[in-house]
Amino acid sequence: MSTDLLLWPIVAQVLLSFVVAIRMAYERFQVGMRERIQPHTIATRAAMAERMPTTARSSDNFQNQFETPVLFIVAMLVAMQMQFVDPVLLGLAWVWVVLRHIHAVVHLTYNKVRHRFRAFLASVFVLAAIWGDIIYLHLSR
Repeated sequence: MSTDLLLWPIVAQVLLSFVVAIRMAYERFQVGMRERIQPHTIATRAAMAERMPTTARSSDNFQNQFETPVLFIVAMLVAMQMQFVDPVLLGLAWVWVVLRHIHAVVHLTYNKVRHRFRAFLASVFVLAAIWGDIIYLHLSR
C-alpha cells in the first residue's frame, strides 16, 4: 500500500482549515463594514471579542484547527517518512478527518456542546489509535 494515500486525509484537513479561515474572514469583514469598525480598534484578541462577539465561534473553530490537527498531521508525515501504511492506519486517518469535519460543522452551526464534545472526544481516541498503530508498525519492523 502506497504511503501517498496518507496525503489525502491531510489535504482534507487542510481544506477544512481554509474553509473555516474564509468563513471567519467573511464574518469579520461583514461585521466590520456594518459596524464601521476601524481595524486598529480590533488589534488584539480581547478587542476583537469585545467589538465582534458574533465572530467568536468561527475564530474559536479556526484556532481549533491548530490544536489536535497538528498531532494528526505530524503522525501522517511520520508514517509517510517511515514508509508505514496499512489499511488500519489509512482507515483511522479518514475516520479522524470525518470526526473533525463533524466537530467543525457542529461548532459553526447549532453548536450543541454535547454533540461537539462527543465528536472531539472520539477524534482524540482515534488520534491515539493512529499513534498506537504507528508505534506498532515501528516495533514490528
